[in-house]
Amino acid sequence: MPQLPSGIHVAIDSAPLTELLETWHLDASREKLSDLSSIEDLYPLTRILELVPAQPKDEALVLADKSFAPPGQMTIRDTGFRLGDCPTGLDVWTSDDKRAFQEYVKTRVNAYLQSQLETTRKRCADLNHSFLKQVESAWMKAGVHPSQEPGWDDWPDNPDIDVFDQLVALLQCRDVIAAAAPGEVPTGNAVDRLQGMIAMAVGALPWLPKAVLPTGQTAQLADALRKAVEPGAFAPDRRDWWVTQVAIECNNLFNDPALESFLMANAPKAYGVIRLTAISTPDGTKL
Repeated sequence: MPQLPSGIHVAIDSAPLTELLETWHLDASREKLSDLSSIEDLYPLTRILELVPAQPKDEALVLADKSFAPPGQMTIRDTGFRLGDCPTGLDVWTSDDKRAFQEYVKTRVNAYLQSQLETTRKRCADLNHSFLKQVESAWMKAGVHPSQEPGWDDWPDNPDIDVFDQLVALLQCRDVIAAAAPGEVPTGNAVDRLQGMIAMAVGALPWLPKAVLPTGQTAQLADALRKAVEPGAFAPDRRDWWVTQVAIECNNLFNDPALESFLMANAPKAYGVIRLTAISTPDGTKL
């Protein structure tokens, strides 16, 4: 909480941003959060506060988490302005106060807001992923999951999937990730695991395509592969292991929310298999 040349102690606080995250279930809150792309977008959600002598009837101001408590005999007062209202400082401040405040925003506030923006993006991704998983689980139980709609998943008569569908989906995800421009794919453990899993699979399963898959729908490619190598595609004592491991890798991809938008845009059918695998119960997916 810096002191301006005139003696005023000021601070900033992002409680309005916290309130949006706490009301994420509301459409209006999600809409506002989805529009946040730069630190300047957080200015309207950042309060300008002052530290003043405490009065007997003062009520404590609710602050954002991890905010510093005021020293004894002092209290924090909300000026009623947001940083978006007056990024150069309040009109009632002196010119020196405004210059000092602008320097404070430049050297300290923007760094704080950048960390808030990154935290908010991750929190929103987590909330969205959790919400989507709950909704899709409910859809599955009701038998109306969009991946089961005719024309969406290429299986209008049978929406069940098996280990061949999953392997082809993982290979298609590998191919679009490999073909992406530098920086286009979010890096992370899920991508590393996928590459390791595919490398192991093509080394252990001679019939699994090692090169880039031909263009085609996931279900059609999986069906061609299934017909070409069954029965006896897996060693009898290893089939269960492969079925379990492939499902685990599908879950790993689905549980990385940063990959969702990329895979949905570049391999939607494959991601549909990934998604169905992740949210299906053991009885809901044919393996």
